[in-house]
Amino acid sequence: MFRFFYSVVWQLIEVLLPIVGLFNKKIRTGNSGRRKAISSLKKWRLSLPAESKIIWLHCASLGEFEQGRPVIEALKEKEPHSFIALTFFSPSGYEVRKNYTGANWIGYLPMDTFFNARKFVQILQPAEVFFVKYEFWTNYFFNLKKIGAKLFCISVILREEQRFFQWYGFVWKATLKAVSHFFVQNETTQRLLQKIKFNNVSISGDTRFDRVLQIGKSPKLLPWLSSFKQNDFLLVIGSSYSEEEALVAVLLSRVPDLKVCVVPHEIHASRIQESLTRFEKFGAVLLSSFQPEKNNEARVLIVDSIGMLSSIYAEADAVVLGGGFGKGLHNSLEIAVYGIPMAFGPNHRKFQEALDLVKIGAAFPIETFDELSSFVEQCRYKNTIPNAGKKYVEEQAGATSAILKGIEKYSA
Repeated sequence: MFRFFYSVVWQLIEVLLPIVGLFNKKIRTGNSGRRKAISSLKKWRLSLPAESKIIWLHCASLGEFEQGRPVIEALKEKEPHSFIALTFFSPSGYEVRKNYTGANWIGYLPMDTFFNARKFVQILQPAEVFFVKYEFWTNYFFNLKKIGAKLFCISVILREEQRFFQWYGFVWKATLKAVSHFFVQNETTQRLLQKIKFNNVSISGDTRFDRVLQIGKSPKLLPWLSSFKQNDFLLVIGSSYSEEEALVAVLLSRVPDLKVCVVPHEIHASRIQESLTRFEKFGAVLLSSFQPEKNNEARVLIVDSIGMLSSIYAEADAVVLGGGFGKGLHNSLEIAVYGIPMAFGPNHRKFQEALDLVKIGAAFPIETFDELSSFVEQCRYKNTIPNAGKKYVEEQAGATSAILKGIEKYSA
């Protein structure tokens, strides 16, 4: 009965989303991709030998992909003759990684209706499946169990207020029963799952540490950033929103020998124009039009392209990380791996790594201009926090190896 009502809800969502998409480009893009997914998958699957081993990795968006990536690449190295299918739910993930060479097929995950899930799984016929962090889809899980696929949920992190642990949580337990093994990030998640009678759980940690450690070993050289920075102190605003930018704009007016590289979270035209207007009086220039010989007086460089943030962090003297004044913090580990001090807004408390970084003195919560100013002053003159974050990342790495070792007992 639960599956019936669940499927009806998703069927309604599938019907209504195209209407909503008329007013939202992101939703419209996702709808278009989902409509093509099953036919694209079928064409790809028919091109493979019938006995091919398929490994499926599903991620909600880009952040979850970065968590799943080390596992899927390690599996591909271990089993080079297997084929990798990669799915995303959000355009924010698919549009950025649709050309990722580590997968053989990349597409959107269709809505979790009864018919979509059955058709998708029957076509794909995966042997092993990896869903990342908090992706739990009832119809997909049911159909994977039906064909005997090994389903692993990796880098899982759960909280007591989530639906599985409420008085009505029993209706969701059937979804979780399809999972072969849960590889979780912490003891709290393990304890919560065991409380509802799931003992196929082990603490492996967070695979993001493995990924950022891998990236941190070989950042891309960015000559344009060195030309912009010259010998000045460089503050990077990573994945920025208006709140972080407004604070830094005040700082620029009071600290003359400061250079700022702004990397907005979104790079659509109106958002880039907003940043340009805010920093106009400091000679702000877009990366797409930056010329070192012509823009040598610019104090603000605004990055209007994607895919370079981690390498930009490697050149920074300090970072203000975006999201902490809004719904939630962005990836602090990308900064920590370089041993660079960071500051972020107050909405970071749901992120264990942010709490850990604050505790060891590698990160500083800020709410006011005075706190931002104090942070930058410490970074410029005291140099009190070298490599604290890097050491933390190195100590937390190893989740990928733990997961690969853990799935060995499920191998046929």
